[in-house]
Amino acid sequence: MTMNTWHRRWVAPVGGLTEIAADEANRYLLVVSAAGRGVYDLGTGERVARDYESPRYDSEWLDETEHRVRGIGALEDVWLTAVGLWGGALPLISGGDRLIVTGDPHGAQSLLLHNGAGELRIESKIVTEIRAVGFLQPANMIVLATSSDVSVFAPLSNLP
Repeated sequence: MTMNTWHRRWVAPVGGLTEIAADEANRYLLVVSAAGRGVYDLGTGERVARDYESPRYDSEWLDETEHRVRGIGALEDVWLTAVGLWGGALPLISGGDRLIVTGDPHGAQSLLLHNGAGELRIESKIVTEIRAVGFLQPANMIVLATSSDVSVFAPLSNLP
């Protein structure tokens, strides 16, 4: 994989984002925020389902102990493992590629992709808190979820 092939596929604003979860096939991304749940098509970034019920300690659709969230829409009744404020992590290494977050956690940060050929800056000046970052496999995508938005990056060869 060449170093200059990764590009932002899509970005969606999500205020108060707390958790994300992908289905097993990596077709959809479930996003949890203070304002409920949304399901996004990973290929297009289109929001395909929305639920405005705010998460609460007694919400029947979340399981904080097991870090799971029940889906909506195309993911109806599917329990997904979530990463974000509750903990957990996405893989930071895929093949020979490694993701690195640099900068001050309380200030601007950058997301770098590193392999044997060098480094590529994927995202610069991330100023809101990173909730989750990592690779989605086997989809060969990078997800960056902050407290204000979610971005998906893919190699140029994966773009339609």
